[in-house]
Amino acid sequence: MKKRKVIFMNASISKNDFMNALTKVASALPSRATSIYALQNILLEFKEGEGAIRISATDLEVSSVVDSPATVQEEGSLAVIGSKLIESIRELPDDEIILSSSEKNVLNLKSGKTRFNLRGVSREEYPTLPVLTGEKSFKVSSKVLKEAIKKTIIAVSVNEARTFLTGAYFTIVDKKIRLVSTDGHRLALSDITAGEIGKEKKNVSVIIPARILLIAAAAFEPDEKITISLSETHVVFSGETGRFSGRLIVEKFPDYQKIIPKKFETSIKINRQVLLDTLRRVSVYSTGEMTPVSFNVKSGKIFLHAESPEFGDAQDEIEAEVKGPAIEINFNSKFIQDVLKVLTGDELNIEMSSKIAPALFKTDNDKEYIYILMPLRG
Repeated sequence: MKKRKVIFMNASISKNDFMNALTKVASALPSRATSIYALQNILLEFKEGEGAIRISATDLEVSSVVDSPATVQEEGSLAVIGSKLIESIRELPDDEIILSSSEKNVLNLKSGKTRFNLRGVSREEYPTLPVLTGEKSFKVSSKVLKEAIKKTIIAVSVNEARTFLTGAYFTIVDKKIRLVSTDGHRLALSDITAGEIGKEKKNVSVIIPARILLIAAAAFEPDEKITISLSETHVVFSGETGRFSGRLIVEKFPDYQKIIPKKFETSIKINRQVLLDTLRRVSVYSTGEMTPVSFNVKSGKIFLHAESPEFGDAQDEIEAEVKGPAIEINFNSKFIQDVLKVLTGDELNIEMSSKIAPALFKTDNDKEYIYILMPLRG
C-alpha cells in the first residue's frame, strides 16, 4: 500500500497580497551579512482561526509582523530564507498560490504549473520577537504620522559616531506628540495630534531610530489608526494588519529648545515652488560637500549666487515680500531643497536675523512644523 503523505500545513493566498506583506516584512531582514543563520529567514505561521498567514522577520534590532489574508486548511509554521522566498513569489504566475508542507521543514509553493520546494527551519529555531511590558500607548492617524515622519526624517544624522542624533526625539508637549530631529546643521520639529494623553504619559522622552520610523511610515495605509507603544527599551507601531517594533536609542538628546531662535530681524514671504526651481538651477554650479548658495536679500527681491572654481558661476533672482533690513547669507542648497520638497502650500515664510544666526522655514499649511537651518560661514 502506498504511504499517505502527512500534510503539516496548507493554505492558499493571492500573489498580490503575499508580495505586499513580504515587502513590508523584508525591511526587518538584516541589511548586512550575519553569522546568525536564523535571522536571514522569514517566519510563516498559518492561522486557521484568523484566516491569515502571519509573516515575521527580525534582525534583533527591528522586527516586523504582518497578517496577510489567506484561506488556511491546515495550521503550522516554518521559517525560510527571506530573499529566496521573495524571489520565488515574484517569479510565480499572477495567480493564487498554494503553500503547503508534506515534508518537515520544506515549503512547497505552487501556482499554475510551477512548483518550488524551499528548504527551511522549524519555528523553534527562529528568534522570539520582543514583547513589551509596562508600556505607554498613544493613538494617532496613520496619515498624520506619515506626514510628520516625512518632514522630520530629513534632519536625522547619518553619522553613526553620534548615535543620539540618528533618530527622532519623541516627547509630549501641550498634549501633543512632538518629533524632533537634528544633525547639528539643521533641526526639524513636527507636532502630532494624538488621542487622550493622561498625566502618566506626559513624562515620555525617548529617541526612536530613523530606520523604524521609515518602516512605520511605509507600512500602513493612510486611513489606518496607529497605536504607538513605548517601553524603556522598545517602540512598537501597531495597525490593523501589522506590527513593527525596534530598539530605542537609550541616550540623551540635545536641548533642542536652545537651538530655536526667539526673535528675528528680517521676514520673507516667497513662492515655495519658485524658490525650489531656482535653487535647482543655481545649484548646478554649487560644488563641494556643503553645496553653498548665497542669498542676497533686498527689498522686493532675493538674488541667488553659486560659484564653482572649476566650472564658473550661476546667478538668478526671485521676487519676494521682504520686511526688515537687507541681509546676505549663505546656505547649504541641498538642505533648503530638502525642506521645500516636504512642505506644502504655495507661500513660504523665512525668518532671519544675521548672516551667522539660524534661519526658520515654515508655511501656513504646515502650522505644526518648523525647520531651523544654520547658515554657512561666508
